[in-house]
Amino acid sequence: PFFSSSHCTSDALDFAFAQIRALFGFVPSLVQLQSWVPNLLATEVRLLDAVFGPEEHLSQIQKHRVAFRLAAANCSNYLVALHGEMLTLIGSTPNEILDLFDNPEAASLPEPDRALCSEITKLRIVQRGGYAAVDRKLLVNAGLTEAQIVEGIVTAAFTNLLSTLQFGLASLA
Repeated sequence: PFFSSSHCTSDALDFAFAQIRALFGFVPSLVQLQSWVPNLLATEVRLLDAVFGPEEHLSQIQKHRVAFRLAAANCSNYLVALHGEMLTLIGSTPNEILDLFDNPEAASLPEPDRALCSEITKLRIVQRGGYAAVDRKLLVNAGLTEAQIVEGIVTAAFTNLLSTLQFGLASLA
């Protein structure tokens, strides 16, 4: 059966925590709060690893910049702190991170990263005045490939999922 309790094992939870430790060096409380449903958490962690693990098109720092910027646009303080810490660990300076938080267009980042981080905010959870599409032509003109644009959008979608989980689970913390 689809909802069999046999799928909710401590092995799934152990796997999820080990994967998270490998990616972040610790297990964030957002992950710990989801331990009530180990099979879903394990699936989420596999997705997290698929999005943030490989560096096929975007580098780790580019993905965390996208996630950080979108978390800031979503007012997701927990994810801002998490991705800000990751950016620090992988080489961003405090000034770069602050610029990215305040105004990605003026950030001291390479042009493709500035454009991607700026455009990606169009995908935030709450929109005033309706949704706008990411300007793919602007991103290509900034030097990004189609694969990088798609990977940036997938990173944004996963960040929005995590923001939603953070907002929903906040009452349990």
